[in-house]
Amino acid sequence: MNTTPTVRRALVAESFLLIPDTITDLADFTARPAHYLVGIDADPAAAAALWFARRERHPYGSEGLVRLRYHSLDLIPVDLWDDVTGIWLALLDAVEGYLRTGHGSGPLPEQPVELELQRLGRSARFTANGIRHVVDPDAVVPGILAEAHRYFSWVNDIIGEGQHQVFARLAELEPLAALALAGSVRSRPGATTGEKLRERVAAHGPDSRGGPIPGDHALDLQDLRARRSVAKVQGQNLSSAAD
Repeated sequence: MNTTPTVRRALVAESFLLIPDTITDLADFTARPAHYLVGIDADPAAAAALWFARRERHPYGSEGLVRLRYHSLDLIPVDLWDDVTGIWLALLDAVEGYLRTGHGSGPLPEQPVELELQRLGRSARFTANGIRHVVDPDAVVPGILAEAHRYFSWVNDIIGEGQHQVFARLAELEPLAALALAGSVRSRPGATTGEKLRERVAAHGPDSRGGPIPGDHALDLQDLRARRSVAKVQGQNLSSAAD
């Protein structure tokens, strides 16, 4: 009999892919998101198949939603569906700005919305589309880093799109987080700052970072916006030709 107590993480995330190409009824989507989404954790094979199928019709495959849950709070509202890779890059922008200056933000690729993380004394405030939540940075910062790594590892390993640039960025953010959280991270006595952060990150998920990937072509937000613009223009041209 397993008597090991279950450790409940303060922050968990799951990335979902959109089943239809777009949302035409936002109210129904927010009321019944399970009818529109496939989770990469709940059904990774179906999510990968959906990604590949969408990529045949569009220059991208990761349209969907990131559910970022802090205790009982959803930090990202359900109606903020967008490019999932772009959402994770925006989260990394917010974390990096927070670690460097105390305030960070990252824009979503397709919506005029930014995800923000701002220092408030020993706490922090996470904002998404005007909805604010006070959070513990000791849990949220390493949690986002760990969950981002998990998502990009799935894209790298299952989808086959190399993510070495993102892995390198995460490797740079970890020591920044170690310095920023050094005064608040609680760990075993005598642990170094880096060891403390690694223990916090390990509590949020395994670290399976790989080395350089041949043919790496990780996207940034500018790439995503450019490709979306091209896709829209192509769609308009096709519609005009049909008329």
